[in-house]
Amino acid sequence: MAETILGTRFRRVDTVSDNKLASGMQTSQDQDDGLSTLVENIRSGAKVSTLAGPAGSGKTTLMRILAERLREDGWFVFWAAPTGKAASRLSDIVGESVSTTHALLYTRVREGSQGQPLFGGRREKLLDGRRGLLVVDEASMVGKKIYEDLLLAAGTSVQLLFVGDPEQIPAVASDVGPDLENPTTQLTTVHRQALESPILLVATEVRLGQRMRRESIGDAYVRSRGSAVDAARFIVESLRTGQDSVVICCRNSARRGINRLARIELGFEEDSICKGEQLVVLLNNKAVGKMNGETIRVDAVSVVCDDEGNDSRLLRVHSDGEVYFVHADSIGAEIGDFKRARAKLAHVRNPEQFLHVDYGYALTPWKAQGSEWDNVCFVLDNWLKWLAGKKPIEAKKIVYTTLTRAKKTVLVLEV
Repeated sequence: MAETILGTRFRRVDTVSDNKLASGMQTSQDQDDGLSTLVENIRSGAKVSTLAGPAGSGKTTLMRILAERLREDGWFVFWAAPTGKAASRLSDIVGESVSTTHALLYTRVREGSQGQPLFGGRREKLLDGRRGLLVVDEASMVGKKIYEDLLLAAGTSVQLLFVGDPEQIPAVASDVGPDLENPTTQLTTVHRQALESPILLVATEVRLGQRMRRESIGDAYVRSRGSAVDAARFIVESLRTGQDSVVICCRNSARRGINRLARIELGFEEDSICKGEQLVVLLNNKAVGKMNGETIRVDAVSVVCDDEGNDSRLLRVHSDGEVYFVHADSIGAEIGDFKRARAKLAHVRNPEQFLHVDYGYALTPWKAQGSEWDNVCFVLDNWLKWLAGKKPIEAKKIVYTTLTRAKKTVLVLEV
């Protein structure tokens, strides 16, 4: 079935999932070797093991096989990921509960002097003396602080396996955590079946240092000239037809502009939230189970009246059967401004029920990392081209990370 986006017909192309790999496909030689190396490293008592590999190399399959092998020997294996969206995605793949690293480690969040979130109440132990292995996926997003706290909380009974793609962009404003550049074992073979996905084929070419010369591959990967208006039309048409889509652009100014254009096209009220909106969470909120980087779709919204019965700027947002509260004046605000706005409404509702959000039609690659969408519009602008000339490795990681956020179609829009 083909669908039209910006006048381009996109055919639904499903990438080969790790579930399919695990259900009958033969493992590669480097997967077999990697499994042996990891089992030997873990059984020898190594505190930390690392598994690195690009998209399509079968890291998740190897994780699952390793977990089964260790459980046969009586190990307790559990899972974590840096963001709520990444944890949800891994849970769908492995069929087990997956926690965020923050939920595993900390009991509270407070605000730093610059408005940044500071995590406190570090838990002393991950397990009560049981022998276990904690598998942390998307490890390229794990910074130094989280890494060190995981080591402390693991104690003497828990060993850690960090799994990630060293070609993805590192965590924002963070020092290096687990060393994925020098892993315990590394997968290098991208499965032929995985490369049947045009998106992964192009991403692999980028990872190997080849320029993005292709204009299209079938209907799943298309590259064309356009503008911010075209990017906004892409996401608007996607939402109107019920598709799972996002625009990814590198600069916050471009992101805000595309969000504004999309909302105008959708007829939404300025500086508020309307039914049908797509929002992105900007700050972890364990009270309502939403984490930084998660996107939500608004099913309904209403204004919460103040104590005197007057309309306030506090909004009740319904999404997927859950209810959240958003202060309209803090949409897209800095964290410090959001918390000050939240404090003023403490008499109306428990402040822990408030979400810090922004409009989520367009995201940066850093905010999108760890998530996936069916369709991605990648805005390739002059800033990224400039970066490619000055810092080619950094630019390559941005492009590679962005392309691999898409499961079915990519539109690369050169503006």
